[in-house]
Amino acid sequence: EETLKFSIAKDYFSDILSSQLAIFSAIVAGLLVLNWIYQKNVTKEEVKKKVDEQIEVVKKELSDDLNQRQKALVDSITERLNQGDIDISLLRGEVYRSMALFWDSQKSYGSAFIWWTRAAFYFSLIKDENLTRISLGAARMAVDKVSSSYELGTDIMGESQRLISSIDNHVYKVEIDLLYESLKVALSKTVSTGV
Repeated sequence: EETLKFSIAKDYFSDILSSQLAIFSAIVAGLLVLNWIYQKNVTKEEVKKKVDEQIEVVKKELSDDLNQRQKALVDSITERLNQGDIDISLLRGEVYRSMALFWDSQKSYGSAFIWWTRAAFYFSLIKDENLTRISLGAARMAVDKVSSSYELGTDIMGESQRLISSIDNHVYKVEIDLLYESLKVALSKTVSTGV
């Protein structure tokens, strides 16, 4: 009888232990599943966060690179445009100098004067001191050859004043002062009637 009681008790406790083990296993399995789901979500979030950070870093690097390239391109284009402006001003100065030489050879000194003044203005824009000084000196010599103030006319004088005032007075002070002195003398000349 005792063996039977022991056997019943053993079976009873064995069943309880089995059911508790099953419950414990189910709880552990549930916890493992919850842990796995949590880890998966955390990992997803971490991966997403890291990817977003890398995307921002790459965006910033690309933006910086693009800005540098854009600045270099703008600088290059600006330099070429400025060089084009210099070339155009030099060409205009040369054309005006040629016109001044032509009118000087035709003994039309008033016309030669304004063409020399225009040439000096454009040479001063490109900061070519030699050609500017030569042109201002040639303009003065053309004014010295003027026979009367009528050759200089109001249009020529107005334009020459505008152009000369645009030339840097500090760099070309001597040439400009000499030109103004010659202009004063030329404007005081009157037409001789020969009577």
